[in-house]
Amino acid sequence: MFRILTRPDLLNLCYIRRFRNFAQDMLYQEFHTDSQNVARFLLTILSNKTLASRVRRVYIKEPYGYENVQPYTGSFIAFLT
Repeated sequence: MFRILTRPDLLNLCYIRRFRNFAQDMLYQEFHTDSQNVARFLLTILSNKTLASRVRRVYIKEPYGYENVQPYTGSFIAFLT
């Protein structure tokens, strides 16, 4: 059911405790961002190990025509102090 929802719908479901984990799984497993917002994304996952563990793929769109770059599919490991 969650796979057919739009990103705004999933964001709204994050406010409902019962659906939060499922919605976050869908939102964070494949993350699309541009180079200007990548710092905000990294700060978010570094401050929350649960969200970081959900990330499977990150697509960063460069504004200079690097659309054919392959996504990073490795693991994100956050060391929090």
